[in-house]
Amino acid sequence: MNIQFVIRGGAYRSPNVESSTVSSSSIYIIEVNPRGSRTIPFISKVTGLPVAKVATRVFAR
Repeated sequence: MNIQFVIRGGAYRSPNVESSTVSSSSIYIIEVNPRGSRTIPFISKVTGLPVAKVATRVFAR
């Protein structure tokens, strides 16, 4: 799965450096690409389950 996102607000903090100050940040998801365009229809046909519909409901929660 490929996920592209943007973190807005606050200064860049290296994961290797501990910081005593906490700044507020927001994370925005730009795009989610599950990379299943060829596999999902095949799996849906074989199993009889609407895999894309189920995945959409899971992501919406």
